[in-house]
Amino acid sequence: MLSIRSSSVKEILDIASRVYPYWDDEYCEELINRFSLDIRQKHIRLSRGMQTMVGIIIGLASRAPFTLFDEPYVGLDPVARETFYESLLVDYEENKRTIIISSHLMSELENLFERVLIIDKGSLLLNEEMETIREKARVISGDRERVEDLLKDKKVIYRQYIGRLANYTVFDNFTEDELSDFKRLNINYSPINLQKLFVNLSRGGNFNGKE
Repeated sequence: MLSIRSSSVKEILDIASRVYPYWDDEYCEELINRFSLDIRQKHIRLSRGMQTMVGIIIGLASRAPFTLFDEPYVGLDPVARETFYESLLVDYEENKRTIIISSHLMSELENLFERVLIIDKGSLLLNEEMETIREKARVISGDRERVEDLLKDKKVIYRQYIGRLANYTVFDNFTEDELSDFKRLNINYSPINLQKLFVNLSRGGNFNGKE
């Protein structure tokens, strides 16, 4: 019986090519060259990053209708990670399919996402289109009493108090008049990145404005 750990990269890719019906040999070769992967090496002798590359190549070259990447950046240096992200985007544009990425490194990946699901301790905290998150997720900072009054009808998912000042993570729409009020009252209003949104949601935030 063939053991994956004792097999060479070439043997593993040969198996994958027989398992996945939409396998693309030409694209596989392209990815091997792009990642400078020595396919003669035994899988067990590869570095953690190189083992990750093998998984990435299989995931991309499989052209499977549903493809799951679980923490696909583990062990990769910044150059290899960027190579993966670029390869993923280009291939997705040319070969549309459902790609799911399970990750804790959201700051690097948020530009890849069309839809985001945030799960914490088995609970689904967020399930939204990325475009909606960009439009609605905000950090609002200023005098606590003033901001509390302006946000009384908004979906506040996290509050952080610093004396009389406070930071609020909000997921909601704002009118032009409301934004004008923020400016007039010297209240800061800025986007929040996906990583920070995840952290604040996992701290016990929710979309009901209650804590």
